[in-house]
Amino acid sequence: AQASRLMGLVLHAGDGENVDTPESYDNLKELMTCLVENNCLIEPVPTNFIQCTATAAFDGHASPIPICASEFNAVVRHMDDGDHRVAKCFPDLGFGDTPAVAGSVLHSFSIDEMETEQHRNIASCLTRKLLPAGDILGPR
Repeated sequence: AQASRLMGLVLHAGDGENVDTPESYDNLKELMTCLVENNCLIEPVPTNFIQCTATAAFDGHASPIPICASEFNAVVRHMDDGDHRVAKCFPDLGFGDTPAVAGSVLHSFSIDEMETEQHRNIASCLTRKLLPAGDILGPR
């Protein structure tokens, strides 16, 4: 079931923005393994995906580093200016250009107060940062 939810997340995200190298694929595989092993792709998928990868604070309290933080950061570091590109996935939360990569300092916010559509948009944006550049569906 988590594999189909992952595919749904990827299809909703659209074209990737990351680099296409053997190392980036290895890091992406490690991230996918972490997400599945830690039930990060169960409903509600967008919320769980965000909490497992890129949020360092939620529910008004500082949280521990997300469970898949190191794997997420390993994939994002392949992009030029990866921290700032990920931070832009959180524009409505006041992060602006503050690095939002797991392990970076973030302002506290309540993920439960975010609209479901916001969750989907943030999860889609983060997914685009992880996927290799190009159209995942090929020529149309």
